[in-house]
Amino acid sequence: MAAFLNQFLIEHARDHGWSLTTTKRTRRGLAIALGLQDTPGAPLLATDLVNLQSIGITSLRLQEVCAAAGLLDDDRESAVDRWFETTVSELPKQIRTELERWYTIMLKGSNTPPRSKPRSETTTRLYLRWSLPALQTWAAA
Repeated sequence: MAAFLNQFLIEHARDHGWSLTTTKRTRRGLAIALGLQDTPGAPLLATDLVNLQSIGITSLRLQEVCAAAGLLDDDRESAVDRWFETTVSELPKQIRTELERWYTIMLKGSNTPPRSKPRSETTTRLYLRWSLPALQTWAAA
């Protein structure tokens, strides 16, 4: 895996005009990330790459190379997911359960009737903000 990623890094850096310093730092970061893996050969976790910042390794280039090589598992929670959880946390469990189903369909779409295309994060946020006063009133009643 290390040899494959090293060769891939060299080609990627050349194709994107990276400096030798950037390439060297990214190579060092990849070596560290591979050394920290629990399962050698498995995709690298984005959270593990981000955690390397605490020792001075920039994770953006690492993520870029791993994603381009198809070896990045982006396990980070998205900002819209955190926002949704915070926004609906005060509502009763049954309403939250139904909203979670709605939220998943809004963002990912649905192939089962009634079919729905995925909507943008902005649209999903707006719809929830508009309906939140009614949901809070129903929850209070």
